[in-house]
Amino acid sequence: MGRGKRTVAAVVAVPAAWSGLAAPAAHATGTALPLTDFGDLVVDQANRRLFVTGGSANNTVVVTDFSGRVVKTLPGQYGATGLVLSADGRSLYVALASGDAISVIGTERLVETARHATGPQTCPTHLTRTGTAVWFDYGCDDVWNGRVGKLDTATTPPAVALDQ
Repeated sequence: MGRGKRTVAAVVAVPAAWSGLAAPAAHATGTALPLTDFGDLVVDQANRRLFVTGGSANNTVVVTDFSGRVVKTLPGQYGATGLVLSADGRSLYVALASGDAISVIGTERLVETARHATGPQTCPTHLTRTGTAVWFDYGCDDVWNGRVGKLDTATTPPAVALDQ
């Protein structure tokens, strides 16, 4: 098993312990996820799922149950890195570093419901949320002279603003 897969397996096992569930003995050796590296992890307590990304070199979001078993793999998430849940938990926002966008995944049906372009060569990576605003850092250079942008989900359609 490659180094990245062991890291992801360990990360999946830890939230199971946090949730008060006894992790099955199989987790002692780890569950390999179909990712080559680790990007981010979000716990969806309401639906009892974990969402895991593999960083800019991976194009999927992996969804597991609290035991680490893969429930679904969401393809077409180019460079899936940062993750954040909406305030109501119905939407998962995914920073697409290789796709210059922020994807929105419905947490109940586990399908992409929207994709918001962040502009050419923006490479968004990390996400956080305050109220209805999803904040993201962006920048594609190796030295990371990054900037901060905002996706305002209260507007129709949601609006992206750069250089915040």
